Order: sequence, then C-alpha cells, then structure tokens
Amino acid sequence: MQPELARASNADIPAMHRIRCAVKENRLTDPTRLGEADYIPFIAEAGETWHVTAEGRIAGFAALNHRERSIWALFVDPSCEGMGLGKLLLTKLVEQARAAGMPSLALVTTPGTRAESFYLRNGWIADGFTDNGECRLVMDLACQDPSAS
Repeated sequence: MQPELARASNADIPAMHRIRCAVKENRLTDPTRLGEADYIPFIAEAGETWHVTAEGRIAGFAALNHRERSIWALFVDPSCEGMGLGKLLLTKLVEQARAAGMPSLALVTTPGTRAESFYLRNGWIADGFTDNGECRLVMDLACQDPSAS
C-alpha cells in the first residue's frame, strides 16, 4: 500500500503527538513543554499540518508555520523510518510554502543529527545557530527545486 498524504485535523493530534514523543533524535528535553494543544495553531490558524499514512496508520507528520515562514515540525514514527516518508512530507511543505508565495523557509534542529543531514541533503543551507545551540537552516524557495534532490 502506497503512503498517503492528507491535511491533518484536530482528531489527528493524539497520533501526531505520540510520534513526536517517540522519536529517538531531537527528543524533547522536557516532554511537558509540548502538549497536544500546541498543535492546534498549526492545523488552522498559523499554518498547515500534513500527515502521512502508511501501513494503515499515521506514520509521520509535518507542520508549516505561515507566519514565521518556517517548518514547525517534521517527524516520522521510528518504526517507519527509511520508507521515504520524511522526504514526502518535506516536499509537500516546500510545495505549499511556494504556493503561499513564501520567498524562503527556515527551521531549527539539533546539530550533528540525522535530521540536520537530511535537510542539508535536500537543499537546505546552514545559517548559524540559535541562542540555545540549535542549528538554523534555510531554503531559498525562489531558486531551489525540491524535486532535484
């Protein structure tokens, strides 16, 4: 069965939060810092969230923050890694950002992780560090073709 992308709804939040809390890298240092209510703005108000279904269940999700022109989240269930779901989600967010007229996108992630490597392989460029030591990555949407990677 092919993975399927769909817009997330509030009903999908528990499954997405389960995935966010299950990842091996970029783990929350304080799991109470992020609750299910924190997803709501990225489903309707401040952005859009997509999930991918594989093997009959939500296997990953990604959220675009329109106001900040950034990726708020992109996570794949550890049991579904290596299936190309992250790339599928990332491509969708880049397409949606372009359609919204964003000139660029930004995100932050932990340096030295597979996530950082994933983004760099997919056309993102390192742009320094945040005050708390996370690496900031950017993508120029006017120049980058997401299907080229």
